Amino acid sequence: MIVSKLPQRFALIGPLIGFAWMSLYWYDYKYNPFHLPPPSTLYNFLEKVMFVLCPGLLLQIFTIGTSDRFGWMMWVLAALINGPIYYCVGLTLAAAMKRRSQIPAR
Repeated sequence: MIVSKLPQRFALIGPLIGFAWMSLYWYDYKYNPFHLPPPSTLYNFLEKVMFVLCPGLLLQIFTIGTSDRFGWMMWVLAALINGPIYYCVGLTLAAAMKRRSQIPAR
Protein backbone atom coordinates (compact mmCIF):
# COMPACT_ATOMS: atom_id res chain seq x y z
CA MET A 1 0.00 0.00 0.00
CA ILE A 2 1.27 3.44 -0.87
CA VAL A 3 1.33 5.77 2.11
CA SER A 4 1.98 9.17 0.63
CA LYS A 5 0.42 12.60 0.80
CA LEU A 6 1.31 13.31 -2.82
CA PRO A 7 -1.98 12.01 -4.33
CA GLN A 8 -4.06 14.04 -1.86
CA ARG A 9 -2.04 17.17 -2.61
CA PHE A 10 -2.48 16.64 -6.32
CA ALA A 11 -6.22 16.10 -5.79
CA LEU A 12 -6.44 19.47 -4.03
CA ILE A 13 -4.37 21.28 -6.64
CA GLY A 14 -6.41 19.90 -9.58
CA PRO A 15 -9.65 21.84 -8.96
CA LEU A 16 -7.66 24.93 -8.00
CA ILE A 17 -5.95 24.85 -11.39
CA GLY A 18 -9.31 24.29 -13.08
CA PHE A 19 -10.97 27.23 -11.34
CA ALA A 20 -7.93 29.46 -11.95
CA TRP A 21 -8.08 28.53 -15.64
CA MET A 22 -11.80 29.24 -15.65
CA SER A 23 -11.26 32.71 -14.17
CA LEU A 24 -8.53 33.47 -16.72
CA TYR A 25 -10.84 32.39 -19.52
CA TRP A 26 -13.68 34.50 -18.10
CA TYR A 27 -11.34 37.52 -17.94
CA ASP A 28 -10.32 36.97 -21.56
CA TYR A 29 -13.96 36.55 -22.63
CA LYS A 30 -15.16 39.64 -20.77
CA TYR A 31 -12.32 42.16 -21.28
CA ASN A 32 -10.45 40.74 -24.30
CA PRO A 33 -6.92 41.87 -23.32
CA PHE A 34 -5.38 40.01 -26.28
CA HIS A 35 -7.30 41.96 -28.94
CA LEU A 36 -4.25 42.60 -31.07
CA PRO A 37 -4.54 41.39 -34.71
CA PRO A 38 -1.90 38.67 -34.47
CA PRO A 39 -2.38 36.84 -31.16
CA SER A 40 0.62 37.06 -28.87
CA THR A 41 2.84 34.08 -28.17
CA LEU A 42 1.63 33.99 -24.57
CA TYR A 43 -1.97 33.66 -25.74
CA ASN A 44 -1.08 30.86 -28.17
CA PHE A 45 0.87 29.04 -25.45
CA LEU A 46 -1.99 29.30 -22.94
CA GLU A 47 -4.43 28.09 -25.55
CA LYS A 48 -2.33 24.98 -26.25
CA VAL A 49 -1.68 24.19 -22.56
CA MET A 50 -5.35 24.54 -21.59
CA PHE A 51 -6.37 20.94 -22.35
CA VAL A 52 -3.21 19.51 -20.76
CA LEU A 53 -3.70 21.27 -17.42
CA CYS A 54 -7.46 20.84 -17.37
CA PRO A 55 -8.33 17.64 -19.28
CA GLY A 56 -11.98 17.83 -18.24
CA LEU A 57 -12.33 20.73 -20.67
CA LEU A 58 -12.83 18.22 -23.43
CA LEU A 59 -16.44 18.32 -22.20
CA GLN A 60 -16.65 21.72 -23.90
CA ILE A 61 -17.24 19.84 -27.15
CA PHE A 62 -20.79 19.20 -25.94
CA THR A 63 -21.45 22.91 -25.31
CA ILE A 64 -20.77 24.16 -28.83
CA GLY A 65 -23.73 26.27 -29.91
CA THR A 66 -25.40 26.31 -26.49
CA SER A 67 -25.94 29.15 -24.04
CA ASP A 68 -23.16 30.78 -22.03
CA ARG A 69 -24.70 29.52 -18.80
CA PHE A 70 -24.41 25.89 -19.93
CA GLY A 71 -20.81 26.53 -21.01
CA TRP A 72 -19.90 27.91 -17.58
CA MET A 73 -21.56 24.93 -15.90
CA MET A 74 -19.32 22.67 -18.01
CA TRP A 75 -16.31 24.72 -16.90
CA VAL A 76 -17.24 24.10 -13.25
CA LEU A 77 -17.74 20.39 -13.95
CA ALA A 78 -14.37 20.24 -15.74
CA ALA A 79 -12.66 21.95 -12.80
CA LEU A 80 -14.21 19.45 -10.38
CA ILE A 81 -13.23 16.50 -12.60
CA ASN A 82 -9.62 17.68 -12.33
CA GLY A 83 -9.50 16.45 -8.72
CA PRO A 84 -9.80 12.72 -9.49
CA ILE A 85 -7.63 13.05 -12.60
CA TYR A 86 -4.85 14.76 -10.69
CA TYR A 87 -5.24 12.24 -7.84
CA CYS A 88 -4.53 9.41 -10.29
CA VAL A 89 -1.50 11.28 -11.62
CA GLY A 90 -0.23 11.80 -8.06
CA LEU A 91 -0.83 8.15 -7.23
CA THR A 92 1.15 7.10 -10.30
CA LEU A 93 4.02 9.43 -9.41
CA ALA A 94 4.05 8.24 -5.79
CA ALA A 95 4.13 4.59 -6.94
CA ALA A 96 6.97 5.34 -9.36
CA MET A 97 8.97 7.14 -6.67
CA LYS A 98 8.42 4.34 -4.17
CA ARG A 99 9.45 1.71 -6.70
CA ARG A 100 12.56 3.69 -7.60
CA SER A 101 13.55 4.06 -3.94
CA GLN A 102 13.37 0.26 -3.47
CA ILE A 103 15.79 -0.51 -6.31
CA PRO A 104 19.19 -1.28 -4.76
CA ALA A 105 22.12 0.86 -5.84
CA ARG A 106 24.83 -0.88 -7.81
